[in-house]
Amino acid sequence: MIFFITIVIINSCDMVDDRLAIINNHNKPIAVAFSRDSILTNFNLWQFYINSKIEPGTSKNIDLRGTWPNYLKSSVNQKVYFFFFDTDTILKYKDMDFIVRNKIYVSKMSISESELINSKWKIEY
Repeated sequence: MIFFITIVIINSCDMVDDRLAIINNHNKPIAVAFSRDSILTNFNLWQFYINSKIEPGTSKNIDLRGTWPNYLKSSVNQKVYFFFFDTDTILKYKDMDFIVRNKIYVSKMSISESELINSKWKIEY
């Protein structure tokens, strides 16, 4: 009985994969969003990006419910798409829908699982 309960508990827990890290090599804070597609359709409120910004010269691990390999397998072209935003832009507009719709991001990058493995799950921006 204890074995069964243990299996149920383990299977009901959501795994969080935080192996992927973004390194900010620029002189300004950045915010990052990611997507399974080259178009960003799901995004958080602007406050989320300000609170999770990556300061210059630092890195941040990106949490994902599930695993990054499974996320990549379920994405378009088996790649993950990263969108990098200037935090000053987010603070200026305070409207992620407007920012995304008008493509006011600093950079966009697509990366495959093999590229992530080769980079040891680190993305330098």
